[in-house]
Amino acid sequence: ESRIVALEESNPLCYTGKGLNVLIFGDSITDCATISITNDKTTAYTLNARSNAYVKDGQTIYYSMWPYLLTRYINCNDIRNYAKSGASYKDVTRTSGNERQNVSYQITVALNDLNNPNNVFPTVGDFIPDIVIFALGVNDGAPNDDYASAMAKTVMDGQNFDVAATLAALDRTKTFEGVRWAFMKVKQAFPYALTFCVLPLQLAEREQDVLGINNDLHKMAERYSIHVINGFADSGIVRDFERRSELGTLLKDGLHPNDKGQNLLARLVIANIRNYWIDES
Repeated sequence: ESRIVALEESNPLCYTGKGLNVLIFGDSITDCATISITNDKTTAYTLNARSNAYVKDGQTIYYSMWPYLLTRYINCNDIRNYAKSGASYKDVTRTSGNERQNVSYQITVALNDLNNPNNVFPTVGDFIPDIVIFALGVNDGAPNDDYASAMAKTVMDGQNFDVAATLAALDRTKTFEGVRWAFMKVKQAFPYALTFCVLPLQLAEREQDVLGINNDLHKMAERYSIHVINGFADSGIVRDFERRSELGTLLKDGLHPNDKGQNLLARLVIANIRNYWIDES
C-alpha cells in the first residue's frame, strides 16, 4: 500500500511569511480552474479542489490537481491558473470556447486580468505575480522547428534587441517560435517574477515527441532565465510502469497523472519554489 499522503489531507510543512501571487499556464495535467471569459477578460473563476477522477476496482477516486495542492504548502494570496486541457505552445486554429488551448491566449487573458477588471480574483487592484509557472508541451507533438531557428528570428535595433519587433516577427504556429514568444512576453511583463518551466512528463507512449521538445524547451528556458523543473526526470513517473490508455502506477491512462502522480508533481513544484524563493516580508 502506498505511503504517499495526499497533500490536501496533511498539515502544511512550511508557509511563507507573505501570501504569494502565483500565475500558471498549462494543459490538461494542470487544468483545474473553471473560467468564463468575455472580451478576453475573466468574468468568473474558480480554482477547483477535487477536479479529476479515475475508476479502480469499480470505485471512482476523485482527486486534486497540483495547482490546487500548492495552496496546502504555500501561502497563496492569489493563484490564477489559466491552464486548459489540450493546450500547446504553438498556435492552432481553435473552435469557439477553446481559444485557451493556445498558450498565447492564456497569456493575453492573464495580462488583461491584471487589474482584476471583473472582481473575480482575491487581489484588490493590480495583480503582480511573485511566481509564474509554465507547464505544457506534450500537446505540441513532434516540433515543427527548433531552438536555433526560433532564435534566428531576432530583430536588432542597432546593438540592442528590438523586443517589440522580435515578438511581432515570431510565427506562433511554429513550436519554438511559440515558446519563445510566450517566454519573452511573460518576462517582459513580469521581469521580477520567479519563473519556472515544467518539462513534460514521461508517458506510456509518444516518448520521442516528449524528448524532442524537452531538449530545446530546456535550452529556451535557460536562455530566458527561467528555472527548469525537470518533470521528465524528477517527478518520479517512469514510463516502464505505466500502461497505454489504462490505469498504471502513477498515470491514470498512460498520459495524465492519477492522485499519487499529481501529489508527486505538486511536491516537485513546491520543492523548487521553496528552493529559490526568498521571503522578504
